[in-house]
Amino acid sequence: MKKRKFNYVDITIIIIVIVVAIGGFMFLKKDSGETSFVSNNINVSFIAEADNITNEAVQQLQVGDAIVANGTFQDAYITSIEILDSGNMVAIDGQIQMLANPSYCKIRVTISGKANQFGPYIDLGGQEIKSGSRYYIKTDIFEAYGSVVKILEDVE
Repeated sequence: MKKRKFNYVDITIIIIVIVVAIGGFMFLKKDSGETSFVSNNINVSFIAEADNITNEAVQQLQVGDAIVANGTFQDAYITSIEILDSGNMVAIDGQIQMLANPSYCKIRVTISGKANQFGPYIDLGGQEIKSGSRYYIKTDIFEAYGSVVKILEDVE
């Protein structure tokens, strides 16, 4: 019977199996609450704005409506609603002018609620809250795509 000797390929395979086994054990052993960043729940108020919304749709929006995200109600509410005229910029006789569109309007809503802060990021229902970022203003019966205009406060 012939004795088999270990060569460098056998040793490499054994080392890879050991490393994979240790990695799998560490992955299964880690606590699910363990994260590499710190999350804080903070109170935040911000102004979001959306343009070209039909007048009928705006009538569905009310102060006190809860914000909806990811299919659930969030701990955030609309605290004020401002309805503005919507219009288009057009050039008339070489001058740029705003022409009002009576069928549509612009809304500016103030939203207040609890958000998560992960380092420099503030997150409400999966949407990042930063001035200038795109934001869905969404309740159980209304939805509009707009942007965050201004963050009013973010204190705990």
